[in-house]
Amino acid sequence: MSLGSTTVNLSVSLNSGMCAVFKLKGVEFKPGREVSAIGPSGSVKTIWAGFARSEILGWWISKGGVLLDIPCDEFAERSEVDGSLNWKNAPPGQVLRALLDRQTNHALVKIVTREATREEFEFFQHSRVPVFENPLHEAGAPAEPCVAQAPLISVTPTPKPVKPVTRRPAPEPVAVQELLFDF
Repeated sequence: MSLGSTTVNLSVSLNSGMCAVFKLKGVEFKPGREVSAIGPSGSVKTIWAGFARSEILGWWISKGGVLLDIPCDEFAERSEVDGSLNWKNAPPGQVLRALLDRQTNHALVKIVTREATREEFEFFQHSRVPVFENPLHEAGAPAEPCVAQAPLISVTPTPKPVKPVTRRPAPEPVAVQELLFDF
C-alpha cells in the first residue's frame, strides 16, 4: 500500500495593516496610540484603532461616524512583500482623512483608506493607501503633537447596580426516618 504525498502552498501576508506609521513634527504615531485630530467641534484626542475603507464611508457615517482631519508630515505603508516601511511626505496643505467611530463605549479613530493606484502599489508594495484631502475643519493643526502612549482601550469600569438577592427560607429540618417511612 502506497501513501501519496500532498504539497500545500501557503501564501501569508506579512502585515495587512495600512498606513503603519505617520509622523507629525518628528513624532511617530502607530495604531494603538493616542492621536490628535480636528473635528467639527475642535480638537479630539483618542486612540487610533484601525482603518475605514473609503468605499463604505457612507456606512460608517450612517453608524454615527464623524469625519476628522489629522495633520501629518509624512507617512509609511508596510510592504505586503517584505514587511518594510516605505515612507512618503504628505501632500502639502492636505491632511489624513480619519473617522471618529462612536459605536463603542470609547470613541476610536479610524484612518480612511482607498485602493492604491498602480504607481502607489509599485512604490508602497501595498494594495491600499490612506486618503489625503483638504482640511474640512477650521481649527487648524494642534500646537503640539500628542505623545501619550495609551493602551489600545482604557476603560474605567462602571459599577453595575446590585440586585438584592431574595432567598427562600430554608425548609424545616425533617427526620430522615420520617421521609423514608412515611406510610
